[in-house]
Amino acid sequence: MKRLFGLISILLFVASFAFAETSVLIDFNDLIDDGGGQNSATELDFSTEAPANMPAEERAKLKTSLFIGNWRVSYNSSARNILRERLTRITPVTSNELGKTVMGIRLVFPEWNNNSNARVLPPFSIPVNTPGDGGAPGSPSKFDNKGIIKNVGSLKSISINMRGLDFPHVVSLIIEDPKGQIREIPMGRLDFQGWKTLTWTNPNYIYDVRNLSLVKMPLYPFTVPILRLIGFKFYKDANSVGGDFITYISDVTVTYDKAIDDTVPIDIDDEAIWGILTAREQTRFRLEMERFGERQLLEVTKKKLQDQSTPNTYPADGQIQNPSRTNIGEAAGNATAPAQ
Repeated sequence: MKRLFGLISILLFVASFAFAETSVLIDFNDLIDDGGGQNSATELDFSTEAPANMPAEERAKLKTSLFIGNWRVSYNSSARNILRERLTRITPVTSNELGKTVMGIRLVFPEWNNNSNARVLPPFSIPVNTPGDGGAPGSPSKFDNKGIIKNVGSLKSISINMRGLDFPHVVSLIIEDPKGQIREIPMGRLDFQGWKTLTWTNPNYIYDVRNLSLVKMPLYPFTVPILRLIGFKFYKDANSVGGDFITYISDVTVTYDKAIDDTVPIDIDDEAIWGILTAREQTRFRLEMERFGERQLLEVTKKKLQDQSTPNTYPADGQIQNPSRTNIGEAAGNATAPAQ
């Protein structure tokens, strides 16, 4: 009898892994086309937010995508300055070992003793569904596995495939969980060489279904729970080396329980009749596009007004040294020092 109970316990434990789903949250190789350029599959057109008097040729350029080169960096206030942001760069890089394109990241942290951090963010908030998908929320869309995973219940683990260069910095993943809350998941230190999979295991995951709090929840018209990528965050400790920091990200995968059993045949397509979820999602998408469109239009206008007489290239280290509070202060002092 003891053996029987032991066997049942083992089967239940194994079954908890067998029925878990593992999906790609994002693979940066999928964000480029065959020629290494922008993948139109993740493109968003914000020309609808342009002024009515904008010329047609300029309006046609008002598009962007999740192309790696379009991602942006946001430093914390004490680490932010013009020189540092000018040296910062996000770019697609070919990994010979993986045989694919990955995200290359160059950050420049302060060289004095202070805690610093930088967020690497997509060019826009990744939408669950877009009007062009032709389906209701929960149905396949252009951003599935490109920053969005649908029908996510309890999280079991999250993994990031990264290349380290022995920096003592720490990386975390920022997500919107199935409950709609923004969470920061600590993934670990980058003090290693080469490619490595950093894994976070949910300490609150319940492996035995008998220990779950079983509560029935109404299905329609509640949105199918989703997991959304918000970005990545890198931390430099006050006692760690500052200046240039280089790393690479290949992909992010998530292991989770499904929220809804999608293998059961559906008798009636509720959304096709009522359209509640579609209307709700389209309203949210329109509001996001308005905010995103305003920012993009401002960037386009600023770029149009900039001096284009010199090429927009990244300066070599010999031209601009890694900025620090000391040399910036000295430069300012030299510029303002009165003549003797």
